Amino acid sequence: MPLNPKDLSSLATKGAQELLAKEATLQDPPLLKTLQQIALEMREYREQWYLRELEKLQTELQIVRLQHATYTTPQIDIGAGTSIFAAGDAVGAQFEVKVPKAGFLVWARLWDPADQNIELDVVIARAPFTTLIADNAAFDLSDKDGLLVIHQLNFAVDFDYISNRMYVLDHIDMPYEQPDGKWYLQAVTKGAPTYAAGSSPRVQLGFAPNDPESRGSQT
Repeated sequence: MPLNPKDLSSLATKGAQELLAKEATLQDPPLLKTLQQIALEMREYREQWYLRELEKLQTELQIVRLQHATYTTPQIDIGAGTSIFAAGDAVGAQFEVKVPKAGFLVWARLWDPADQNIELDVVIARAPFTTLIADNAAFDLSDKDGLLVIHQLNFAVDFDYISNRMYVLDHIDMPYEQPDGKWYLQAVTKGAPTYAAGSSPRVQLGFAPNDPESRGSQT
């Protein structure tokens, strides 16, 4: 049955009163505080969700880079001499390594045939040091040469094979550009190793190159 104008007027009045009552409750401080808390929690939830998604993307990107680490240097002898070293000494002279002109440094390996069980750092520079540091000398960089350093690999995690050991660095994921395709590396010891002739440590780097010219392993 259709409503008469009087009924419609009554319903409209009732609806307006309900709206006014709801508006009045929104001015209640405890309710406003609750609504503000809900808004804050929703914002925190969104931020956490974004962070989780970002972590997923970073993990997926890392997997892709690992799968495409298609440029590998040879195992390079770092040139350690047979004298007794002290902590902070250079182990071998600075040496040149051919690298992709752009991309990501993904992983690194260090082999210790002498089984010295002492951490080594490998300092990476974008150009040769102006003041070269000799094998077994204190690794004392000038301020000018310090500005050439772009990264330092700390080989601390190793696998012990009784007579020798291998140090492993994964997930380095360092982006870089090197237009001339050359890095300059030098090792620094954190202890006092002794290397017999023929047992100098060897280092190897794995890259995900951006330039199409750099593909495959180098021998």
